[in-house]
Amino acid sequence: MKTVITAIVALVIGAAGGYFYAQNDVTTLQGALDAAKQSMESAKQKAEETMGELTASKEESATTIKTLEDELAAAKQQAEESMSKVSDLEARIQELEAAQQSSQ
Repeated sequence: MKTVITAIVALVIGAAGGYFYAQNDVTTLQGALDAAKQSMESAKQKAEETMGELTASKEESATTIKTLEDELAAAKQQAEESMSKVSDLEARIQELEAAQQSSQ
């Protein structure tokens, strides 16, 4: 009987030791899981901030491109008008030269 009681006590002590050892592992794993969740949330927040910055940059770039396109169109129009004036002046010079030659 004494042997049976000793065996039961040893079994209870072994089970308790195993429980506490396993509980320590669970606590360690829970801490690692919490740290991983926190890192994931931080990475998600940074990704959202970066996405917002990229969206703002994209919109700013689109506005800049539109402004440059408008400026280019205005410059082309001005160049066409200038070329038209040059052509008119060249024609006027030819008329004057012709008039001068005919008057001589």
